[in-house]
Amino acid sequence: MRLLFTGSYPVATWLPFVFAGMALGRLDLTAAVTRVRLAVLGPVLALAGYGGSWTAIRLFGVTDLVGNDAVPGSGKLSGPGGVLELGYQDGDRWVASGAVNTGTPAWLLVSSPHSGTPFEIVGSVGVAITVLVCALVLTDKLPRLGSPVTAVGSMSLTAYTGHVIAIAVLGLSGAQGEPPAVLVGFIVAAIVFALAWSRFFRRGPLEFLLHTATKPALRLGRKPA
Repeated sequence: MRLLFTGSYPVATWLPFVFAGMALGRLDLTAAVTRVRLAVLGPVLALAGYGGSWTAIRLFGVTDLVGNDAVPGSGKLSGPGGVLELGYQDGDRWVASGAVNTGTPAWLLVSSPHSGTPFEIVGSVGVAITVLVCALVLTDKLPRLGSPVTAVGSMSLTAYTGHVIAIAVLGLSGAQGEPPAVLVGFIVAAIVFALAWSRFFRRGPLEFLLHTATKPALRLGRKPA
């Protein structure tokens, strides 16, 4: 149950993003009609997710209930306007864990970062689609400017895994309270590595290993019955 639903960043909250990415990957993103539809869909989903959460919390009057349940190990209310952050205490900082308190269904109405609720998932997918459309238009107009993003995108698994390892090696908590310089450093490092690697190799390191590992399965699938 923890792996699927209640643990830190459970599978159930990540699969929607995987499915959304697979669906987008099957679209002709060069077609103008596809981009227009996505340009509409993205903001609509973002509004439905974050706006729906804001409305639902106030409509059902559960702000106080969620706040009372916000205890260390499950979540807390903090920041301007009572912005909700879920996670665990790390010294004097709060670290997001990707799961909400299961003590009351009211927590499913929030849409805070790393909460993993339906509202947050829908809103995040909407924002991602909107960013994707903007990036596509930008790279068409300014291809040189888009090359760093393209390089990192071609090895996203490596970049994501690398930053998680770097957080552990550097002793960072991964909390939202890290200074902006840390974020900038990760972005620059990912871009520099991706640009350098892509000059010599078609796939990123982990992408190559994944491709190699799945080759036998692909060959089996192509064998005649």
